[in-house]
Amino acid sequence: MRPLLRQLLLLALTTPSTTQQQPQRYGVYVQSDSRAPSEVAPAKRNESWWWASAALTARQAARHGDRYVHYRVPPTGCVAADGLTELTAPWCKVLAMLQAMDDFPGAAVFLYLDSDAAVSPAYANRSLVALGDFVAARTPGFGDESRPVALSRD
Repeated sequence: MRPLLRQLLLLALTTPSTTQQQPQRYGVYVQSDSRAPSEVAPAKRNESWWWASAALTARQAARHGDRYVHYRVPPTGCVAADGLTELTAPWCKVLAMLQAMDDFPGAAVFLYLDSDAAVSPAYANRSLVALGDFVAARTPGFGDESRPVALSRD
């Protein structure tokens, strides 16, 4: 496990069905923040947009057999693999994705969601694997060795 993200909070892990002969394909929703959703007092949850994002995303993952993971970024920020170089906040997202890939090596697809984002209701009836297949079908080369990652930007 990467030293940067040792403090791991798994909110809603689901176990794949054992009745299927082939392993079930699953995706992993990844979020990270300096705050942990478990630290929000129940009375304050209606006031916390990032807690709502975590709760909705965890529910979405559980509904479709996907996984959800929230990594807590240390208050001191992120540090590169050399242990010395301080990284700016956006790089913490990259480290969270790398950690998720280590923690869930059997996942078919990963999706990082900012803590102020949630899955649109229009796509809430699809698993993350189905969403990944949807993107792959419309993006030539997506998912192969030459383009294993899809990125978006604000």
